[in-house]
Amino acid sequence: MGEEGAVALACLALWHGVAMLQPDMIPAPGAVLLAAWCAHDALLTDLQATALPALEGFVIGNVLAVAFVLWRPLGHVFSGVVAVLYALPPITLGPLLVLAFRGATSQVILAAICVCYPTLQAMRTGLRDIDPRLKDVVTLYGGSAVSTLWYVRLRSGLPALFAGLRIAAPAAIQGAVLAGFGSGAPGIGSALLAAIGRGIPSELWAVALVATFFSAVMYGLVAQLGRMLTGKGGPATLQPGHETAPHAGRWEGMLWAGMACMLPLVIWQCLPWPAGVSPILFRPPSAVFRYLVTSPWAYDVWATFVPAMVQTVPLAVGGMIVGLVLGFLLAVAVWSCKRAEPLVMQSIEHALHRLYAHYRDGAWP
Repeated sequence: MGEEGAVALACLALWHGVAMLQPDMIPAPGAVLLAAWCAHDALLTDLQATALPALEGFVIGNVLAVAFVLWRPLGHVFSGVVAVLYALPPITLGPLLVLAFRGATSQVILAAICVCYPTLQAMRTGLRDIDPRLKDVVTLYGGSAVSTLWYVRLRSGLPALFAGLRIAAPAAIQGAVLAGFGSGAPGIGSALLAAIGRGIPSELWAVALVATFFSAVMYGLVAQLGRMLTGKGGPATLQPGHETAPHAGRWEGMLWAGMACMLPLVIWQCLPWPAGVSPILFRPPSAVFRYLVTSPWAYDVWATFVPAMVQTVPLAVGGMIVGLVLGFLLAVAVWSCKRAEPLVMQSIEHALHRLYAHYRDGAWP
């Protein structure tokens, strides 16, 4: 049994132990598997309805991210839009997209939003952190910027790109599921809402288990593809460099920054017209500004909004700190286990040799 099997058995044992302590809230693994088997036809239909928009959003979001990185002017303009959309909570952005678009379009868009920013940042880092000596070699032999991009940047950036894709694969499933809440279309999101309404924990966990399994499959496929294309070895050079972007002029930098800040507002203002949505349902930024600042209800809105933020922000910051600490401890634990594995195996092998020597010499205790 490999490490993955041991970890899976440990997780199942922990799950079963917690279920014994809280049987009304957390069903046992056997009950969840039984519920999934009894409703496997409906779950497969819901999974297919969610998987297709998630895959479409995964492809579209990653293609856009690669285009933003490779074409620098496009990245300068749309990087602000991508950052703003990624900063919005998907659970609040999903209903707005459901109002603006019909069918599975909202699921595709939210999945693309969830995957674009991680891939954008990962690939931007991978293309920038190259060994300057490799770039100098290509330039010395008469290579152009395109040759440097093909022979140095893309190949050096593949590990970082696939690191971003591994994060983006489960994020696409999350975006498609969250956009399915309240849309009425078949899918994992609607199945989760239906299971919550019936109040049967085993059915709810069965739907969540199917979504988790599909996310794990997507993650594994992307990771395997990354290992096939990049190999298991490390970088060819020992000291990768960090190349800074060309310094733009003062007015040019201000122009790019202004376009990056204004473009999200322009898209927001003009979105209801091509989408064919009534402005009553999808309010433009000018109407939101009037509602928050100049309307007669502005004081009541802020009187409700500020206490809610006071309660939410500490929880968000605390959750972020706890998540960072747990992630750091988990990374240290994984690294320590891998470092200690050869020592443990050597100790076991040495003990077995000693037992065999005692048995061979007739000195078995």
